[in-house]
Amino acid sequence: MDCKWKDCGLKNVEDLSNHIKIHIRDQKDNVCLWEGCSRFNESNASRGGFYTHCKSHAGDRNYKCNICDIDFSNVNVYYRHKRKHTLLEKKEEVNIAKISILGDLLTFHKKRTEDLLEDVAFKSDNLKFINGEIVEVITKYIKGENIYTDVKFWDQYLRK
Repeated sequence: MDCKWKDCGLKNVEDLSNHIKIHIRDQKDNVCLWEGCSRFNESNASRGGFYTHCKSHAGDRNYKCNICDIDFSNVNVYYRHKRKHTLLEKKEEVNIAKISILGDLLTFHKKRTEDLLEDVAFKSDNLKFINGEIVEVITKYIKGENIYTDVKFWDQYLRK
């Protein structure tokens, strides 16, 4: 890799990471002088942060996410990234629990609905039977086949 440090211009550097250390070891103001860097000529507040930033120019990516295979040069960014996976896993667990509860509720309501439909069918059959009996009594009454011929009103019939 080529060194793009301001005023260096060294080509095909075998160990760019160690070469960059030479550029930054005597620097007091922690300024990145890598040509084309978005932080070019900006001061970094901490020496450690500055060092990590400069290592990223060497392509050093020592931290790899074992879940999604993304490489990181900064351990803090790596751990922040790993926490996202943990949060997603927790959200997935919560969602799975919610789905399980909803499944149980659905099973309960399905059974309850089946019970209610059976009850409605039973009562409907009973109502059909009772209606048939009423029609039969009325038919006999009209034909004069009723033993209650002296009954003039339904309420009298029901009281006998």
